[in-house]
Amino acid sequence: MKAYDSTMKKSFLLFAILGFLAATAFSQGTVNFNNLGLGPSLSFLVYYERGVPLVGTNFVAQLYYGHPGSEEGSLIPVASPPAPFREATTSFPGTWRGGSRSLMGFYNNGGPNDPITVLLQVRVWDITLGPDYRTAFESGNGFTGKSAPFLYFVPSAGAPPVAFLISNFTGFSIVLPEPSTFLLFSLGLLVCFCFKAFRRRQDR
Repeated sequence: MKAYDSTMKKSFLLFAILGFLAATAFSQGTVNFNNLGLGPSLSFLVYYERGVPLVGTNFVAQLYYGHPGSEEGSLIPVASPPAPFREATTSFPGTWRGGSRSLMGFYNNGGPNDPITVLLQVRVWDITLGPDYRTAFESGNGFTGKSAPFLYFVPSAGAPPVAFLISNFTGFSIVLPEPSTFLLFSLGLLVCFCFKAFRRRQDR
């Protein structure tokens, strides 16, 4: 009898843990991370510098999020990997292949105290330059760009699909580093080279 009671207690404990984990998973807010289907306006697209819609699967978009009012540098990426842009032959240039994304810690269970507003930002870079936006940006060797931060209202379960769209997102252009950046970098290398050559001569 004691063994039976012990087994039952362990079973109840296991089910309780699984139930808690399931509730935690389903309580996380979600968002449809796509800029395709936001409407007929071209203002939702991502462009090259000269207004040409971005294409190429080497380009990726990642969703960053945080509490409203947060500094841009404190936003964190979602757990899902970045979404690639479409191939050059696509009928939908300027859009990425996204999907549902979880916003950990943000949920809407219908209660008055639930955190239901999230600050979002989309960042785009060339994945060949690095696995994340910061690495690609600091490399100074390719196109990077990011949207203006925007608010997203986390829908409750059962809300219509349109409620999960990033409707407040505004498109933007990715840019190369300014020529002055390359010039200053090259000048710095030249100065270092000349200084080392001068020191070698002095040492002789």
